[in-house]
Amino acid sequence: MTFRGLDDRPEWANAQRFAPETLIFTHSIGCTVSHLANHQELYAALVTRGYQYDLDALQVLAKRELPCRYIGMIGSQKRVRQVLQSAEKLGVPKSNLQTIYAPIGLSLGALTPEEIAVSIGAELIMVRRQGSGNLSSHH
Repeated sequence: MTFRGLDDRPEWANAQRFAPETLIFTHSIGCTVSHLANHQELYAALVTRGYQYDLDALQVLAKRELPCRYIGMIGSQKRVRQVLQSAEKLGVPKSNLQTIYAPIGLSLGALTPEEIAVSIGAELIMVRRQGSGNLSSHH
């Protein structure tokens, strides 16, 4: 699994901030997703700096010919609801929007950025391994 980062701000999207094997995209979300069009297992975590960025990303990701394996979006319930409603008004099928994990991450009671990162990572593993997120008897 290769990590790919996308941010249109060079001060955030640069080689000094990420591991050497990270591919960094500084293009628009549409351009970046077109580069990833043949990815069978695309996981997208939307941790953007604003509503419009989430909306732009969803319009592209939720309409991919090869559906994303995972789309998660950070934000409050209100922000998530507003973005999903706007995306639907802009033509994103409701059935595609119902598969979005939002707010992103498993409900662990996470508070710090590090804990939130763990909850997002756990959710990604759950989706990849087709888990339920519930405790199992296999400890």
